[in-house]
Amino acid sequence: MAERSPALAVGLLLLALVLAGAGWLDPRAAAVLVWMAQIPAALGVALLRRSRSHANLWADAGRLTLLWGGGFLLAGALLAWPLWQLDAAPSLGGALALGGMAGIVLVVLWTGWPRWLLLERRGGSAADRHREEQVQERAAWSGLLQVALPAFMVLAGGLLLAWPELLTGSVRAGGSAFYALLVPMLHFALQSAPAAQAPLGLPSCGLPVVDLVLPEAPTKEEATAVD
Repeated sequence: MAERSPALAVGLLLLALVLAGAGWLDPRAAAVLVWMAQIPAALGVALLRRSRSHANLWADAGRLTLLWGGGFLLAGALLAWPLWQLDAAPSLGGALALGGMAGIVLVVLWTGWPRWLLLERRGGSAADRHREEQVQERAAWSGLLQVALPAFMVLAGGLLLAWPELLTGSVRAGGSAFYALLVPMLHFALQSAPAAQAPLGLPSCGLPVVDLVLPEAPTKEEATAVD
């Protein structure tokens, strides 16, 4: 079990709160701020849950930056056009298009839920996590409800805060505060999902398997002939 680090964990979570809520002060930087908020939030929750150690924090911070950056790019690429259409001219068709694109984002997150869970919970390189990712059931409902859905809420909330002029005034201030408080809870929910354990044993090195054939014991007649 990893050592408990409450001071570092609380510090990281406070940093996540500041970054997630700072989009209210500077709307132009909201996209980058909500993206950067996910890294200390993920590391802080993992340290608080004692699911990881202090080792390789900086390396895992880089991996989490790429993971969440890819998530925000995916959400932005699929949701930007229907969101813009709905904001410019509200209609049933626009709402349906936005809902359809949101469903696609959720399904994509669901198919990759083991990567999100294991990197957030314990970190490590892709090679280190590969074996455990392979034993997870990709279609598990827990992967959808406890990993993909919280990740989607983080991405969708960040996109709404970063969208120019979508939220203004007191609505934006309240939304930023609510999002900042919600981010650590969503990361906690994501990291609390159950995961199958990889079986113990030596990893495969790609070498061929050779069956060893043991020699048969000599019969009584053969032993007598030798004598």
